[in-house]
Amino acid sequence: MSFIKNVVDALNMGEVMIEFTSLNSGRTIKGNYTLKGRNIGLNPNTEVIVAWDLENKKWQDIKADTITYYVNREAMS
Repeated sequence: MSFIKNVVDALNMGEVMIEFTSLNSGRTIKGNYTLKGRNIGLNPNTEVIVAWDLENKKWQDIKADTITYYVNREAMS
């Protein structure tokens, strides 16, 4: 199973904490994201994950190879 599929599967289950490097600013961003209840199709040929930012209430593009780590909060509960 690919890294991107693991992250997307976790996002589809519920809340996931992700730390990644912004491609625009180069700074490290850490936040809580989800795809649960969102009807979004992801292109399997891309390295970009689109996820809903729970704190800022907006969509965030996250390039997979900039992810430092992720924690599936649903698996922890």
